[in-house]
Amino acid sequence: MSDPTDPAQYGNRGVLVLAQLFHVNGITGPEKLKASPDKLVADIIRDWTGHVSFRLEEHDVGLATRDELQKLYEGLLVRYKVETTVDLANSAYYQRIDELEADMVGHRAEFRKVLDGA
Repeated sequence: MSDPTDPAQYGNRGVLVLAQLFHVNGITGPEKLKASPDKLVADIIRDWTGHVSFRLEEHDVGLATRDELQKLYEGLLVRYKVETTVDLANSAYYQRIDELEADMVGHRAEFRKVLDGA
């Protein structure tokens, strides 16, 4: 089983969903997560790992505890070179847009190739 606290295990889509869950629950940084009630943390983990867009991208990494979520969050802030939840969301968002644009370019080229071959 892979390490659930390793930020490299998660793509931009999954990170964006997690950052949005942090944001709507008032978790602006690591200290706010540490101070959050256990039920809120459990709800965030459940909502994140159960979210349809997370399941489209991620494999089951087994993230289940507050300590794991805390370590992952701090690692994501380092990976994305940001300090807050809002900055994490913005960075993941722009990187996700870049991914989608690259996919569109690839699909467009593939479509042209199919049309030219027909």
